[in-house]
Amino acid sequence: MFWRVAIIVVTIAASGFAMKLLPRAGRPWPVVIPGALFFGIVVRGMVVATGVFFADKISRANDLYGALGVAIVVLLWLYLLAWGWVAAQFLNAGIAGVTRTSAPVFDDGD
Repeated sequence: MFWRVAIIVVTIAASGFAMKLLPRAGRPWPVVIPGALFFGIVVRGMVVATGVFFADKISRANDLYGALGVAIVVLLWLYLLAWGWVAAQFLNAGIAGVTRTSAPVFDDGD
């Protein structure tokens, strides 16, 4: 039980550190904490889902689809990981109030 909690804390801390530096350094820690928590939960959820639900399917993917099946599984995992990162960054931006609005509409005087 201790190692599971320690791994979750390390995952959240590493994602918080990366979010503090990326995409732009200098953001304060309170701004990146919600996104780091979200991303940590997404990563741990993906690891648990992979171990519990997809482990059997992944082991059979090589037999059934060959190298292409393994590549598809890895690319899907990376896609979901990237989706979680982008969603966490949007969460940080939304909470910080720095979301970009649409371009102003100019009236041409008609």
